[in-house]
Amino acid sequence: MKNHLSTFLFAILAGFCIGLGGTVFLRLKDAFPGSNVVGAGLFTIGLFTICCRGYNLFTGKACALFDNPPSYLLTLLVIWAGNLCGCLVLALIERCTGICG
Repeated sequence: MKNHLSTFLFAILAGFCIGLGGTVFLRLKDAFPGSNVVGAGLFTIGLFTICCRGYNLFTGKACALFDNPPSYLLTLLVIWAGNLCGCLVLALIERCTGICG
């Protein structure tokens, strides 16, 4: 259970990071048309943070499904739920602060 709790917490942080990277990308795209390269470059900071800190991002862990025992499927579900929660927390923060909209 403790293992799934830490997996869930690291997945929440990964969801938050990727959501923040997506927000930066979309805000730059809206503010400065034609700045897709800059937005994509800043989006990679979210991915870089996830890799360096060892957070759990579903898209990075799903590839290993067939290399692990069947119990790994539960871990993937925990990671997916944590990523969703992290993105939802970020969306709530953005909604309350008026950043998007």
